[in-house]
Amino acid sequence: MKFLPTALALWLFQEVLANDNISQATEDTTTSRHLRKPKKTKSIQATSVLTVNENPPLSPVIAESRIVGGEDASVGEYPYFVLGNGCGASLIWKDIVLTAAHCGNAFNNRVLVGAYRYWSTNFEAEWINVAQTVRHPNYNGNTEANDFMIVKLSSASSATPVIINMDASNPSINESLTTIGFGATTEGGSGSNILQKVTLNYINPNTCNSQYGGQIQEDIMMCAGVQGGGKDSCQGDSGGPIMDSDGVQVGVTSWGIGCARPNYPGVYSRISGVKDWINGQVCALSSDPPPSCGGGGGDSGGGGDDTGFTVRVVVKHDDYPEETGWTVFGSDNAVVLSQTEGEFQQDGGTVDKSAFVEEGQYTFKIVDMYGDGICCGFGRGEFDVYVNDERVGGGNGQFNSETSFSFTVGETSEEEPSLVFKVDAQYDAWPGEFSWWIQDRTTNSNIVRYNAGEVTEQNALVSETLDLVAGRLYTLRLRDSYGDGINVGGDGFVEVYAMVDGQKQRLIFNDGNFRSRWNKSFRVPADLSRIGDAVMIELEDSVDNEKSDGDDDSCTDGWALFDVSAHVGQQGCHWLADNYDRYEFLCEFVDVVVACPHTCGRCGLFV
Repeated sequence: MKFLPTALALWLFQEVLANDNISQATEDTTTSRHLRKPKKTKSIQATSVLTVNENPPLSPVIAESRIVGGEDASVGEYPYFVLGNGCGASLIWKDIVLTAAHCGNAFNNRVLVGAYRYWSTNFEAEWINVAQTVRHPNYNGNTEANDFMIVKLSSASSATPVIINMDASNPSINESLTTIGFGATTEGGSGSNILQKVTLNYINPNTCNSQYGGQIQEDIMMCAGVQGGGKDSCQGDSGGPIMDSDGVQVGVTSWGIGCARPNYPGVYSRISGVKDWINGQVCALSSDPPPSCGGGGGDSGGGGDDTGFTVRVVVKHDDYPEETGWTVFGSDNAVVLSQTEGEFQQDGGTVDKSAFVEEGQYTFKIVDMYGDGICCGFGRGEFDVYVNDERVGGGNGQFNSETSFSFTVGETSEEEPSLVFKVDAQYDAWPGEFSWWIQDRTTNSNIVRYNAGEVTEQNALVSETLDLVAGRLYTLRLRDSYGDGINVGGDGFVEVYAMVDGQKQRLIFNDGNFRSRWNKSFRVPADLSRIGDAVMIELEDSVDNEKSDGDDDSCTDGWALFDVSAHVGQQGCHWLADNYDRYEFLCEFVDVVVACPHTCGRCGLFV
C-alpha cells in the first residue's frame, strides 16, 4: 500500500476531523483507504486496498476495479487501453505501453491489449507478453512525483496506439477530460467486467494544490474531477489514461484521497512534463521505432535526439535477487536507470533495461544487501552495461556489498585505446583438485574465484573478464589439493592479461608447475595512458607474498605431520591448507593445531 508523506498525513488528519467529522473510533485507515491508488500487495487481503495476484487469472475476479460515476465504454472505443494485473495502461506505440511507476509488478508477465471485458480476449483483445519495464529514473514513491513507467512488449500489437500530448498548455482550465479503466465503482467497492469511462473537468492547479496541502507539482501533476464529487477514478485504475476532448492522452492515473469525494479531485501524472523521456524510451526500446526517432515528432509520441545514445543494463541475478539493487547515474547524480532492492524477485532471472541518454560521464553501481555479491555461492550472477550495443563494462558478480565503474557516452579521445582485462585458467586431467582466485588487496575481496570441484571437465579452459581498478594491487592465488600442480595429464596454466586494441599484454603467468600452493601479486598502473608503453603493468617486484611450499616463514608449518584417521593416515599441514572444509573441521583438534599452528592460526589463507 502507498502512504502519504508525513506532512500531508498530519494535515489530512486535521482536515478529516474538521470537515468530515470522522473520529478515530470509526475510521482508522487515514493513510491507506484515503489514498485512492495504492501500491499492490502480493497476496489477497480483505480490505479496500487493491490486491494483485502474481499470475493474472484467465477469468474475471472480484476486485476493486471500476470507474466511479461512469458508464460502459462502447466496444472498440478505446482499442489502446491495456490491462495489467491490477492496473491500467495505454498503448502509445505498437510495442510500447505507458503506465504508472507505482504499478510495479502488475506488468511482470503479460498484458491484455484492447481489453473491454475483464481478462477476456473477446472483442479483439490480445494477450502479449512483457519483455521489460523501465520506471522513470526520478520516480518518488513517497510523493508519487514522476509516476511513469514504460512497458516494452515482446511483440507488436495490432491495435491503434493513442496519441500522447506534447503541449504544456494542454489541457485548459475546466476542459472536459475522459478517463477509463476497471476502477472501483465506489470507494472500497467492487468491480465491473466491462471497461468504464467517465467525463471529468480539468481543475485549476492552484485550486488543487490548495486542496492537497501543497503536494501538487504542477509541471508533472494535474488534477481532474467534478464540483461536488461523485465522478472519479478509483482503486484499480492506476496507470490508465486520461484524454482531452480530441482523444489525446494528457495524463496517467496516479493517486488521490478517497474516491469521488468533494474537494478531493483525482491526481494524474502530466505527460507533457516528461515528454522527452517518454520519446527517448520509445526510440530506445521499440523493436520497430517510429520514423520520427530520426528527427522530429510523430503522432505516436515517439521522438528523441538524433544522437541516439542508448544505455542498456543486463543483470543476471543469483538465487536471492531481492537482495540486489543497481543504478546508472550521470555526473550530476541524476539517475537514468535503476532497480531497487526487492523490485525483482525471480530466482536466477535476468533483468534487461534500457534508457535514452545524452552525452556525458555515467556511473554504474550495484549493491547487495547481504554483502555476498551475486556470485557464486548461490548461483552465478553477472552484469553487463552497453552503450548502443557496445559493451562498456560489467562483472562476474563476485563482490561484497557493492561495486561500481564509470563510462563515457558520446565522443571520446581517439588516442584512448580499448582495454579489457581477462584471465584464462587451463585445467589438467584432475580438475577436482584445483582451486584459484584473484584477490583485490585494497578491499580484501575476491574479484573471481573457482573452488576445487567446481569445474569437472578434464582439461577445461575457463575464461573470465576482470574488473581491475587503476592503481590497485591484486594477488593471484593457486591451490592444488594433491600437491602436484596442474600439469598431470595436461598442460595447465593460469594467465592474467590485458587486451589493448585487440593485442594481448600479459600481466602475470603460471605454467602449472607448482606443488600445493602458489601466490603472486601485480599492480595495475595508476595512469592507464601508459597502456601503449612496453611495460604496461608493474609487477610488485615479482614478490611472492606468501612463500611457496616448504619455505620456513611465519605463515608456513613446513612438512609437519599429524594423524587424521586410520583410513587417511598421516597428512601434512599443506594438505590441510589446500581444502577449506577439512581446514575448518580439523583445526578444532588439539593435535592438529599443535602440528600446524600457523596454518590453523594467523595465516589467513582463506580471506
